[in-house]
Amino acid sequence: MTFQIRMPFEGIASFLGTPLIDNTEKLLEMQVAFAGIPYDMGTTNRAGARLGPRAIRDASQFYTYFKTSGLATVSPDKAYEGLWDINRKKPVLVGTRIGDVGDVCVIPANVQKSFDKIEETAAWLIKNKVFPVFVGGDHSITYPLLKACSNTGTIHVIHFDTHIDTWENVGGAEMGHGSPLFLAQKSGTIKTITHIGLHGFLNDEDRYTDAIEKGHTIITADDIHDRKNIDYNVVLPKDDVYYLTFDIDVCDPAYAPGTGTPEFGGLSPVQIFNLIDTICTGRRFIGMDLVEVNPLYDHSQITAILAVQIILKILNSIKGSRL
Repeated sequence: MTFQIRMPFEGIASFLGTPLIDNTEKLLEMQVAFAGIPYDMGTTNRAGARLGPRAIRDASQFYTYFKTSGLATVSPDKAYEGLWDINRKKPVLVGTRIGDVGDVCVIPANVQKSFDKIEETAAWLIKNKVFPVFVGGDHSITYPLLKACSNTGTIHVIHFDTHIDTWENVGGAEMGHGSPLFLAQKSGTIKTITHIGLHGFLNDEDRYTDAIEKGHTIITADDIHDRKNIDYNVVLPKDDVYYLTFDIDVCDPAYAPGTGTPEFGGLSPVQIFNLIDTICTGRRFIGMDLVEVNPLYDHSQITAILAVQIILKILNSIKGSRL
C-alpha cells in the first residue's frame, strides 16, 4: 500500500479527515463520533449557527497533513494517526478511533421534531458507548442532548459560556438558546451545574440568585482573569458522570468573533486550554457539545479553527478516563 501526504485542500471535508461513517457496523467500531447539528431556530440574536458544523469541518482540514492511503488521517487499522502537541511535548489522540457520522437531520420550522431527532441520535450513541462530539448549531440543542443522557446516572454539567442559559424563556421563546439548562434541570435530567466564564451585561440578578439557590457553582471570567485560587477537585463532585457543553462565545470576541451574542471580557484560548486540562483530565464524561459558531460573522476562519482546537484539547484530556 502506497502512502502519501494528504494536503488540507484535498478530499471530502470530514472532521479532521477521519472516515465518513455510513452504517451501524462501522460506527460501532468507533470510540468517538463527530456529529453536526445544523440548527439555529433557537437563536434570539444573529442567525447563522446552522452553518457551524460545515465551517468547523472545513477548518479542521488544517490538521490533515498526514500520510494517507485513501483513509485520510487514519491508519490501516482505523485508528487516528494523531497530532504532536509541542507545548505538552506529547502526542494527541494517537490510536483513537474517530468517525464523522454526518449531520442530524433537522426539520425547518419544527422545533419538537428536530429535538426528537437530536435526542434519538444522542441516546443511540451513548447507549452503544460511542463518545459523541456534537457540534451546533445554537445552544438550544443542549436540552435534547442532555435528555438523551437521562438513563446514565447522576449528570453534572460543566458549562462554558458567557451567558447563564437558565432562563425559563427569552421573549416568550421557551425552547430557545437561553433556556437549555433551565429545561434540563426542570425535567430532572441533570443534577447540578458548574458555569465557567460567565461575563458581560446579559446575565440578570434573578438568574444568578436562582442558580446559587439551586446549588450551581458560578465561576466568572473575572475570577479566572484575577487568578483566584479555585480548587476544581473541591468544586466538582467526585462520583458523578459529567457532560460538557461549550458555547464558543465564552471566548473573548477578539479570538472568536464568529458567534451570535459576543461580549468582551471573555476568556483567551490559553486560559481555556489550561482549564480543559485541569477540569477534564481524569473525569468520566458521557458526551459533549460545542455550539454557537457562526461563520457569517467569522473572518479568516479564526473562530472555527479555535473550535477545532478546543475539541482536540477536550478529547485528549478525557482520553485516558473515557475513550
